[in-house]
Amino acid sequence: MVTTQNAQNTSNNSANLDEIAHFSKLSSDERGEFVFLHKMNPVRVRFIRENLLEVAQCESPELDSPSVGAELLRGLDVLDVGCGGGLLSESPARLGANTTGIDASEANIAIATLHASADPQISPASPSSPLS
Repeated sequence: MVTTQNAQNTSNNSANLDEIAHFSKLSSDERGEFVFLHKMNPVRVRFIRENLLEVAQCESPELDSPSVGAELLRGLDVLDVGCGGGLLSESPARLGANTTGIDASEANIAIATLHASADPQISPASPSSPLS
């Protein structure tokens, strides 16, 4: 499941509204300035999984089977701060993690929610907006 939240109207907001607007326009364009972020996503997800598995195996050496790697994120809580359009947030959700993405841009939250709703492997929750 993916949950998305917007932090735009918090009482101690230090976010630059011009920057939020700028990145809101960029985050959903897979061929725009963030093209490499989209292309790097599988590498980032693999890095996260491999490092989580390494930590889990250090804590519990019996966790050394390939099936553990496949189920590693199931049931874990994942927080993606500055989630943008939700690109990275969706990957752990597909692997069974309870994923929450937060972003200062309401437009990014809308993009992330819409994109997640088109993926049958994940079930997006209703966005919470704003945090207070």
